[in-house]
Amino acid sequence: MRVMKLYVPFRDRDLLDSFREVLREELNNIRPLLQLRLYEQQQKHACCFMIESWVEQEYTVEAYEGVPCAIAHAVGAYVTWKEERYIERLVRDHPAYERVQEKDGLLGYVLYHLAGKEAGRAVSRTSELTSNVERMVFDYLQQEHDLHLDGFFRFRLKERLYELRLMVDMYIEEYFAEEEYEMVVRRLRAFLAGQTVRTELLRIVHEGGTSFTYYNEEWERLDPSRTLAFPVEAELPYVLAEADVVRTLAAFAPGTLLLYTEQPRAPIILMITRLFTGRLILSGEYPLIRMAEDT
Repeated sequence: MRVMKLYVPFRDRDLLDSFREVLREELNNIRPLLQLRLYEQQQKHACCFMIESWVEQEYTVEAYEGVPCAIAHAVGAYVTWKEERYIERLVRDHPAYERVQEKDGLLGYVLYHLAGKEAGRAVSRTSELTSNVERMVFDYLQQEHDLHLDGFFRFRLKERLYELRLMVDMYIEEYFAEEEYEMVVRRLRAFLAGQTVRTELLRIVHEGGTSFTYYNEEWERLDPSRTLAFPVEAELPYVLAEADVVRTLAAFAPGTLLLYTEQPRAPIILMITRLFTGRLILSGEYPLIRMAEDT
């Protein structure tokens, strides 16, 4: 008979039910391999989960590794929960937290990016983390039979926790940079919307990157050298090339902007779309006049 013990600190009392459920589920998955008994003992500072295991027939590798694997999976879930709580504490303790009006928005932003969610698709942050944790737990249980989860989280994952602190700081800075950018975009959109129309129809052809060719309604090429200065509060930060394009468009002050592009998701196209909402027409068809110029 082999006995293994897991100690969950009472400071994580709110995680006990979830941990118990995951542990029981993992142990049930290996019951065809060996006999199991799970006990709980309430100690002074922790709840002790004691797992007894034995085999009645052939002792296979799968049977030998069954309990350590089950424990490793359960600990992986526990570490994920602990890490999310740790991240929330880092955000709330950050000096910038009190300056944020929408505090849940900041926390959600950090958690979203740490979870690796991109383009509306959730990529599990837990996959790599838990696999590393599970390997550590499994290796540890080859030599030891007692595992204190609080100490495991604080000491054996110390490097990971340090990395998380750095990442949280980075994403908080990014959050403020994006907030500043969004505020400027709103002001700039209002400024452009209030302009007097100078060009009833402006055609622009996207050549790639931030390069455009400008035409009037009759497909006569226009000189884009003239630009319009923005009010200081509407200056786009960090995006000089994109800002130059928008200044040129502002100088033409189009009533309708007809934009030809094969890259509708390019950053500069997305920016123009946001700034000229309501008077922009996007076309993916390559204009005949450009075909003639290229031949």
